[in-house]
Amino acid sequence: MLDANSAKSESSVTLIVSSKELMPALVTELIGLEPDQSWQCGDEEVLPNGRKHKFDQGCWKRFQPTAQNGLPLIRQIEFWLSTLSHKKLEFKKLEELGYSVEFNCFLTDNEEIFITLPPSLLLNLAELGITISFDILFDI
Repeated sequence: MLDANSAKSESSVTLIVSSKELMPALVTELIGLEPDQSWQCGDEEVLPNGRKHKFDQGCWKRFQPTAQNGLPLIRQIEFWLSTLSHKKLEFKKLEELGYSVEFNCFLTDNEEIFITLPPSLLLNLAELGITISFDILFDI
C-alpha cells in the first residue's frame, strides 16, 4: 500500500498547458518559465520506430525541479502553487485564450495508492484555474 503523501512514494508533478491553438512562446512569456517540452498543433515528431506522428493539439510542459523528486506528492503540488501563486492574471489570460492548464501527477507502485488533497490546496488550484490529473501506474 502506498500513501501518495508519504516520502516513500514514486511521484512527480508536471505543469502542462494545452490547446489546439496553443502558442508556446506566449505561454513562456506569461508564466515566466521555459518549457522542458513544447509543440504546436500540426508539428511532427519521428517515433523510435521511424514512423511520423503529427500532434493534434499544442502543448507546453514544465517538469518539476529534480530537488522535488522523492518528496511527498502534496509537497510537490505545494511547490508548484508557491511558484505560480503570483501569476493569477496570467493564468486568467491563458483561460481566456481557451488554453487548458493542469498539474499532471504521476504515481507508481505495485499495490494500492491513497491520495488525500486538503481543501486549502484545492482552493489554491481553483483560484489559479488549474486542473489536477492523475496518471497511476501499478507495476504488477
